[in-house]
Amino acid sequence: MKILAIEDSGTQVAIIKRVLESTGWQIDTCDSLKEGLANHRDYDLVLLDLNLTDSDRYQTIAAIPQFETPAMVMTADDSDDIPQLVGEAGAVGMWRKNGFATDPSKEGSLGHLIDTIRYRLGAMKRRKERRAQIREKIGERNFGVAHEPAGTVGIEHLDHNR
Repeated sequence: MKILAIEDSGTQVAIIKRVLESTGWQIDTCDSLKEGLANHRDYDLVLLDLNLTDSDRYQTIAAIPQFETPAMVMTADDSDDIPQLVGEAGAVGMWRKNGFATDPSKEGSLGHLIDTIRYRLGAMKRRKERRAQIREKIGERNFGVAHEPAGTVGIEHLDHNR
């Protein structure tokens, strides 16, 4: 898995790299939101610090939908509104950096969270592939549920009840 960590603290970068490279993942870093937005497309996941030197937490959250690569937010901010804002912006997860757990296998650690997200991303990819297969079988003109009459079987039903 290739991960881009957008983090401006050298100490945090060193910890993130040590923890995640021990799992065999490739980690590249940059220290600004602008640079991250320009270079994220070749990665499987973006780890995004909320408070960067070139943006505050709300500017960073507002930028999440611009990422084409799934983004996971990292923050030491314990404000109650942050998880909801991050979720609404489309982040695939959030990890609070306070209480850094350096064992990647422990629940609550960064490595454990990324494993969970990797599983979810794999499931999303498999659903997308399954939908493409179904679309091929039934033809594009019949695909989707928005125009189907009530009582017909939609693609979501087919995906979840194989």
